[in-house]
Amino acid sequence: MRLMRTSTRLGIVAVVSILSTCGPSADVPTTEEIAVTVVSVTVESGDVVAVDEPHTALCSREPSHIHCISQTRSRLDPVLTSDFWGKQTEYSADVYCALDLTITECERYSEALFVASDHWGNYSPVSLYAVGTDRDAALELVDVLCDQPSRRKNQRYKYCVELHSDASHPQAIEYLRSVGSRAIESAYAEWEGYCNCNRGWSTFEIFMSVNWGYLDEPMFGESLADAHEHIFHEYFHVVQNSHLSSPEKWEMRKAALGPRWFHEGAAMYMSLLIPRELMESHKLDSSLLHPDTQSPFAVAMAHRLKNTKRIFGACKGGLLDTNNNEKCGSGDLNAAYSGGAWAHAYLAHKHGADRLLEVFYPNLEEMGFEEAFIYTYGQELMDFYIEFDEFLQLPLDDQLAILPEQEDSH
Repeated sequence: MRLMRTSTRLGIVAVVSILSTCGPSADVPTTEEIAVTVVSVTVESGDVVAVDEPHTALCSREPSHIHCISQTRSRLDPVLTSDFWGKQTEYSADVYCALDLTITECERYSEALFVASDHWGNYSPVSLYAVGTDRDAALELVDVLCDQPSRRKNQRYKYCVELHSDASHPQAIEYLRSVGSRAIESAYAEWEGYCNCNRGWSTFEIFMSVNWGYLDEPMFGESLADAHEHIFHEYFHVVQNSHLSSPEKWEMRKAALGPRWFHEGAAMYMSLLIPRELMESHKLDSSLLHPDTQSPFAVAMAHRLKNTKRIFGACKGGLLDTNNNEKCGSGDLNAAYSGGAWAHAYLAHKHGADRLLEVFYPNLEEMGFEEAFIYTYGQELMDFYIEFDEFLQLPLDDQLAILPEQEDSH
């Protein structure tokens, strides 16, 4: 469920400094206090900047983190024991940002998450942890995570703190902080995130390193479309897992989700397509912080098609070989994401864009992956692999022609 993004674009503008304004008192602020924080955005200098329109996120700066919830949804009591897994609710997701991010930056994470849940269904309980590059701020966020009731109930506090303070552990908050810090030091953009879709705990926890396109001073030439992609990708994993409600072991659930190219490719395809559509319809922030890098959907997909062909040529394989540690699914030769995105583009073009969410996932748990695939797309999985290999041999113009058209966002 981990998505890693790297880039060689070196358009570094500035290193974001730690927010230095004083926050609210240690007491939990009231709704009214939070709303004031949102309507008048606090900036590093301590000045107040008025905004023209109300934000969809209500954010407050706490002593150890920034916390945001949706303006239009109620907050789920974290001590409730009800199992909401697989159910759409009216409860807001909780967004927790490290203190070296600003309130406006945390709002961008939050608003994208809330729009994604509006579009695909608001599943609960969801929490997002956005990590910056400052170690002390990251360790404070570790404490916020490990003190959550769901963590306290299922994991020893000391173990949680040790785990998420370990920069060598790929699921640790400190590891994600080091990803951003390393990117700044090397002038080589990196991003990582993952969804801890934990059925046993009945929680969805999304973790992210610095989302460069959400910074007040965007770095590495990342655009809002790039930044939105990360949020939508991880939330789509929430949607996928919500259709598997049986509290079984993770290995069984992973098998039910299907091959890696299918579930990761679906998340990539949807995260490239849907945010751009929502930006065009003004349902998602479309202000161009870096207008020269705001790539249209077709351009973004063309880049991934080129990458897919390169990898399949080098590994001498195809979609069938893209699971973890297989010849086309690891290291520099990993086509699970890009190849899977194009496989879903092909399936959507051939059978209809609604088949995945309206037919496949609603029948997944009862039928299992292969039967649900046949029921949805009318063919055996192996037959699809052959057909998709043939599609990849077509001229580029014929391949790009299957993509849904979108208006140029410039």
